[in-house]
Amino acid sequence: MPWPKIDVPPQVLQDLDAEYLSDDGRAVVLLSNPVTLLNCNSPFLTACDGTLGGGQCFSPPDIRLECEFLCSTIQSGLNAPLNFVVYRQSKSGPAATPSDFQQVSPAIDFFNCEDTVDTFQALEDPFIKPAEFLSGHPWGPGTRIVFLDRFPHLAGQWYRYQFVYLTARGEISRYRNTDWIEAN
Repeated sequence: MPWPKIDVPPQVLQDLDAEYLSDDGRAVVLLSNPVTLLNCNSPFLTACDGTLGGGQCFSPPDIRLECEFLCSTIQSGLNAPLNFVVYRQSKSGPAATPSDFQQVSPAIDFFNCEDTVDTFQALEDPFIKPAEFLSGHPWGPGTRIVFLDRFPHLAGQWYRYQFVYLTARGEISRYRNTDWIEAN
């Protein structure tokens, strides 16, 4: 049986920004404008500047982030709707031939955020995270929502990401890429 005909090719959207955070050993992709988180528990987020020695950007996994109106703040701050799958491509250097794209996330159509006490809510999501960036960082100053790549990186390798957005029926509707970043 032949593959069904694709009526309209996927739309290419504006590129996303990506950054390799040396202290965390993780790559992140920017998903929001600055957001203001209200009355968060402490310890909260360690401010980071994306450079070695700048401080880890993400709290240890055993620290649960709770803030007032957290879920709606994250939702309203996102630059694009959810319902995407993230793929990653790598290469050994700037001029090297890139690998095929490999999937690094499940289909993400929501983030795990739940009510706790009164107006407080907790974020416990492995991929969607807030990060505090300092004024010296291109994304700073302020808190931004990012996609956190949880897969390992090899030092010296170059990576880029592709966000593939899906329709309600699970069909590809559009995609966005990032520039190449180096894991260091």
